[in-house]
Amino acid sequence: TKREAKDISKMQGSLQRPVSGRLRKRFKPQASTPVRGVGFSTAENAEVRSVAAGKVVHNDILRGFGTVIILQHNADYFTLYAYMGDSPLKVGTEVNVNQKLGTVGFYPDLKGPGLYFELRFKQKAINPEAWFAS
Repeated sequence: TKREAKDISKMQGSLQRPVSGRLRKRFKPQASTPVRGVGFSTAENAEVRSVAAGKVVHNDILRGFGTVIILQHNADYFTLYAYMGDSPLKVGTEVNVNQKLGTVGFYPDLKGPGLYFELRFKQKAINPEAWFAS
């Protein structure tokens, strides 16, 4: 199957959420403890899926975020998936939109299973809520 050619920069308002669950943490970069993404509480072992086609550029522990997968979608866009339970994907793997990246792990702030998700443009976190399909 060919990689989906849909450019993430044109997908604002149509991205599927990376996981099914409740939005529990909202984007608040100006807060005293900045939140540069969104947090979802989920069922245990919920599947995490890529919001757009891209390439795995990081799959490892990141201090304060547990196991983190970072996808690069083009030169300017990245998505970050944190508190992953497991992911078999190796760095360099090309993924399609809605491809399973792994499962959720324990999200400390939510005291249970969940996913923290960031959308970055030129390394700056932007509000992913504006990008999700309603």
